[in-house]
Amino acid sequence: MMADRYQVILKQMLVDMEAAPRCFQPTQFWKSVIPAIVKDFENFGFENFKNTKSANSIWVAVGNLEMAQEDYDTFLTYDRDEKPPHLQAFSESLVGKPVESFQFDGRFYTPTPLNYLRGLAFLKRRVDTSLIHTIMEIGGGYGSLGEIFLKATPENYFYIDVDLPPLAAAATYYLQSVFGKDAILDYSQSREMETIDIEKVRQNYRGIVLCPWQLPKVKGQVDLAVNYISFQEMEPDVVKNYVTYIDALTKHYVLLRNSRYGKPLMTEDNSCGVLEQTTREHYLAYLSDFNLIDLNSKIFGYVNLQGFESEVMIFQRKG
Repeated sequence: MMADRYQVILKQMLVDMEAAPRCFQPTQFWKSVIPAIVKDFENFGFENFKNTKSANSIWVAVGNLEMAQEDYDTFLTYDRDEKPPHLQAFSESLVGKPVESFQFDGRFYTPTPLNYLRGLAFLKRRVDTSLIHTIMEIGGGYGSLGEIFLKATPENYFYIDVDLPPLAAAATYYLQSVFGKDAILDYSQSREMETIDIEKVRQNYRGIVLCPWQLPKVKGQVDLAVNYISFQEMEPDVVKNYVTYIDALTKHYVLLRNSRYGKPLMTEDNSCGVLEQTTREHYLAYLSDFNLIDLNSKIFGYVNLQGFESEVMIFQRKG
């Protein structure tokens, strides 16, 4: 019966999405894949979301033991554990029944958190992470980054996940399953709020899952804004709109990981492409109130022999 509650939340999100402004609706890529994801939730339930076909082909990272070991070793090699957040005790929950879970040093990992952990190790090497207490992620998937921060020490982190349904519903299910229903404010509770005040919500919750059309209601500041491998799935004008909220809300840092050259264009044979590619140059232009501190693809991102380059970029607020 608990999972039924998330089906209700998902249905309400989908209805509201239809009425949302265009800039907060799915882009071409997500329009093409949302129906399959929703169908898998209906057929297999939230409790199995990590092992559905749509998840493992679209929005839950998969790999193999060799790749996972390499990612884990990279994280341990470059992480500065003397700096917060302290991440080396992290172990991923098996909520959602992942098709693969790798165990290193007695802790569990799938490729998704390993991607984040490598990026956070990079961030910790380049900026003063003691300033980070509130994190906002645009496109948080099932909430893996939230799980990492909320399990980190010191235990003073607050996580905001902004994503489209059905992923926002999956993140709600996942984070409430891991941390408790009372720890994460969900869409059924925030939907009618006229103002979503970060500091007020933080007094009673450890995190909140929002849908994109709620961003204009968010007031306050975050210390770190994150987008990992989803701005590349949007057209530049949509990314520019999201960056206006990042700019308005973010006090210190922005952490991005996306394709340097953008996702492949849509074709007659590939409806999962984009109408126009978002590239490194767009991020640099849109984040004009931030300085690019560093970028890296070979260690903390991913490069292959075919010319694909997924790069991690760290920005700091000017002044």
